[in-house]
Amino acid sequence: MKILIVFQISESHLIHVAVTQQVKTNIYGYKTHELHIFDEIEAKYIHNNKSIILIRDSAQYVIETFCNSLEMALKNELMLDPSLVPGKIGYFFSKEKADNFDEIKDAKNIFSQYWVWSSLDNVQTWLYNANNKIYLEISLTYPWLFSDPEEGENYISFDEYMSSYKPVALIELEKSLVLSWINECRRLLQKMETV
Repeated sequence: MKILIVFQISESHLIHVAVTQQVKTNIYGYKTHELHIFDEIEAKYIHNNKSIILIRDSAQYVIETFCNSLEMALKNELMLDPSLVPGKIGYFFSKEKADNFDEIKDAKNIFSQYWVWSSLDNVQTWLYNANNKIYLEISLTYPWLFSDPEEGENYISFDEYMSSYKPVALIELEKSLVLSWINECRRLLQKMETV
């Protein structure tokens, strides 16, 4: 994989965005040598040599979504709802979705404003402002929130899962770091081919 951007948080925490260069997949079949807006890329959170896939989607979508969220957080436009607590967005998200499963389409979704990415592995990435700070939160969603367990799967109940809930990561981001990430996103977006 060719790494496109590394969002360095600390020595042991980073998010890296990469594309498979040899067998590049383009969602609409465009063939280009450089990065195309519809090339499939992957963002991973890496901590102490362990990695978690945050999203796999088109280059433009992944980078633009992150950039837009960062810009909003920098302007304090992602104020955390008073009913929520930093480090527990994933917890409250799972609780709200489980409690209102039949009413999801009609329910007011206070989480959508903080949501950045989601992966098929039930990983959610959130960005928000609280206490005059910017937070990046990565959380796991209850695995059987939207589907039944497969036969032989190591199933645990919702209540058991929630009783031991903790986020994958809760990171306070300095404003200068957020600004540098925004600039990196903009540079990459400008370099993407659009033909």
